[in-house]
This record gives sequence, structure tokens and C-alpha cells, in this order.
Amino acid sequence: MGPQTSEARALFTALRAAYDVAFQDFSRQVLSLQSILRNEAPDSTAIAEARRRVEQAQSIYRDSRDSLAHFLLSHDMKESQLRAEVERLAHELWERAGRPIGRADEHWYRAEHLIQYTP
Repeated sequence: MGPQTSEARALFTALRAAYDVAFQDFSRQVLSLQSILRNEAPDSTAIAEARRRVEQAQSIYRDSRDSLAHFLLSHDMKESQLRAEVERLAHELWERAGRPIGRADEHWYRAEHLIQYTP
């Protein structure tokens, strides 16, 4: 479904941007290390420094990936819980209205409205 509120969309956008930057930096650091290792006589100090930068970039990448995944999983859970509540209320409204045929959308939208604006 994806983020629905403007705050959720803004947070998703920020988390996704951080993830993209972290992935690009991690990729650059790996390529840099690979380049050093391709030299005929690689400098051990340069290798050690490049490995340190790869590990640091990898840690940042993993943190940003986990933050994005956590947001997406928790947001999807909230949406599925909200959908279940709307479904339950829509069914109740349909039953109270005498189970009329052809008015499912009306009851669904009414349930959404009631849940959305309930304090």
C-alpha cells in the first residue's frame, strides 16, 4: 500500500534517500578496495584503510536499510490493522442497515470516515 499520510510520506522519502546514499557510498568503497587489490603490489596500509572504509560504509548502509525496513513493516502493519477495523465496522453498518444489496461501497466509505475522524 505504501505511506498514506504526508508525515509518513516525508519520513519514507527521507529514509529512502538515506538508504540510497548509504548504498552508493558502500558500493564506491567496495570498488575502491577492489581497485587497490588489483594492483600488482598493493600497499598493505592502503588495503587496511580501504577495508576500514568499506566496513564503516557497510555499517551505515545496514543501519539505513534496517531503518527503512522497520518503517515499511510497521507502517504496513498499521495499515492492515486499520483495514481490518474498517472492514469490521463496514460489516456492522451493513447489518444495521438491514443487509441491503448493492450498497457495500457506501458502508465501506462511511466506516472509513468514522474511523478516520474518531478522536
